[in-house]
Amino acid sequence: MLLTKPFRHGGVVLKGRTYKVKYYVCVNVTVRSINLNIPPVSGYPKFLFNKIIELHNSGLGYKGTSYWLNENGYKTVRGHDFQGTHVVSIFKREYQREVRINRPYELTYGEWSIRIV
Repeated sequence: MLLTKPFRHGGVVLKGRTYKVKYYVCVNVTVRSINLNIPPVSGYPKFLFNKIIELHNSGLGYKGTSYWLNENGYKTVRGHDFQGTHVVSIFKREYQREVRINRPYELTYGEWSIRIV
């Protein structure tokens, strides 16, 4: 039954008729999600992550990727030359962020109870 108006004096008004409520079904529902507040990643770190993934998929390792980035004029977010550890750090941080954001959460139901009015 779809409720169209709030409860009044122990009844429900539906299509002009008042129905007496005899039972309530009470359920505790817990919803967990990290997707409610996701801060956006600015353009350059996301670009670096995508470039590192592209180079990694082409067969370069972390050190080779850092050499390639330095030779093509890319700098770290703070303006330094790339080291292999920088590439590992960027890859690891963004990969963990993607895993954390896309992690599924189960909807959990608590105990069910019926209350008699």
